[in-house]
Amino acid sequence: MAAGGLGNLIDRLVKGTVTDFFCTTFVTFPVFNVADILVTLGVAVSLVLFVRMPDPDAADASCATGDKSSQEQPHG
Repeated sequence: MAAGGLGNLIDRLVKGTVTDFFCTTFVTFPVFNVADILVTLGVAVSLVLFVRMPDPDAADASCATGDKSSQEQPHG
């Protein structure tokens, strides 16, 4: 996200405007640039990581109760 934001900021400071250059013809979609792609991918990855993040309260509760179902059992 930072790379995309920085790319747009540099365009804005140097040229006074952000240059968009990807224009799709197979689907009606706004014109965009690489920085926009990076921002969008950064947000998407952040959302996926946030949703998949383990609940720290659940881990603390299993440790406090001695629940070993989520911990590796020794062999032998």
